[in-house]
Amino acid sequence: MKTRSGFLLLVLLAVVTTICLGPRLVYEPWVAEELSPARVEALRLERIFDLAPERTGKDRVQELVALHDFPPGNLPAFAGSAQLFDPDNDGDLDLFTTRMGGDGSQPSRFYFHLNDGSGRFTEVGNHLGPAFKKPWLARRSICKDVDEDGRVDVVIELRDGTLLVLWNRLAKPEKPPERLMPDEPMTKE
Repeated sequence: MKTRSGFLLLVLLAVVTTICLGPRLVYEPWVAEELSPARVEALRLERIFDLAPERTGKDRVQELVALHDFPPGNLPAFAGSAQLFDPDNDGDLDLFTTRMGGDGSQPSRFYFHLNDGSGRFTEVGNHLGPAFKKPWLARRSICKDVDEDGRVDVVIELRDGTLLVLWNRLAKPEKPPERLMPDEPMTKE
């Protein structure tokens, strides 16, 4: 009897250890992919930045405030390329930026500021997976649904000219909301 209960205890311990330490599904809401030239061509991204002028830092903040009626103090101070878009399809615009300070000569992690719906932003990049924890040397960014799955992705040009895509793996929208798409010209009505 003692041998059998010892064996059952050992099996139970093995099962618990496997559950706690074994392989498990990992959810990454954003997945980074550095694109090879062939992949850039296949995704038709060769000229993606031709239509997007480079606007960063203070100029971009002023533009975003003017276009979207955000109170100026609610947007975080950032220095890198910035994009307002709705990656979680909740109807309000969130902010992605490639850096928060410095002159851009040093690598920086990416930042994602979640809009609470009233124009107040909270930085949540540390919770979005490895793509937001790694330091990158980025030049500019643009938002576009690259894979046409109904979720807006972020395309970033790194300083060496390589394109990086942050694939949006947040929940798919059941129906795309009626709103301004990030790659359309932004005009205030």
